[in-house]
Amino acid sequence: MNKRTTKWAWLFLTPQLVGLIIFSLIPVAIAIGLSFMSWDGFGARTFVGIQNYINQFANPDFWTATYNTLLYTLLTVPIGLSLALVLAVALNKRTGKNVYRLFFFMPVVTSSVSVSVMWMWILNGDIGILNQVLGMIGMQRPNWLTDTRIVMLSIAVLSIWWQLGYNMVIFLAGIQNISKSYYEAAQMDGASKVQQFLRSHCQCFLQRRFFCLLWRLSVPSKCLTKRLS
Repeated sequence: MNKRTTKWAWLFLTPQLVGLIIFSLIPVAIAIGLSFMSWDGFGARTFVGIQNYINQFANPDFWTATYNTLLYTLLTVPIGLSLALVLAVALNKRTGKNVYRLFFFMPVVTSSVSVSVMWMWILNGDIGILNQVLGMIGMQRPNWLTDTRIVMLSIAVLSIWWQLGYNMVIFLAGIQNISKSYYEAAQMDGASKVQQFLRSHCQCFLQRRFFCLLWRLSVPSKCLTKRLS
């Protein structure tokens, strides 16, 4: 890039960088510093070293929250990304993909309150629509939101549904940016459909898959923070 282009790039990047430093990096640095102190939010602070970490590791609630977070991650990240990739590949071959893309992306921009109310109505053990359907076909009606054996599965399904459209749109944009020359070269080499997918799709938008992976992994970590707070 020439100097003029570099100046414009920094001009547009500066507001985002300033926000990142002020609202993300500085608070993280302050939080790390406070973690070595005993402080109730008021009054003087007392330096205690790593005692806070020792207390946290000795707390059974910490390990319970960590286990639930890891389980939630294993249930949502691989399945969510895999479904998003399959949907992106399927929609790329259909006409009117913009309509489908809007349909799948709508839950992403829906408020968390609306999503919570809707799924609480669906999964309610007494009057939920899911249990009503199960009752009509003679199946057992579990308590999806109160039974400790299946509540994590219920939350995972909600999370996958809620964020599926976001990952799908990212993957679909990557697929649409793949040059046709990749497909033509694969066909000339006698590659099967599966081989074409592995060579063209999976290798040509690795950055997008890595971005979605990092973004999905950040969600369970936020949940762990909320459980410990």
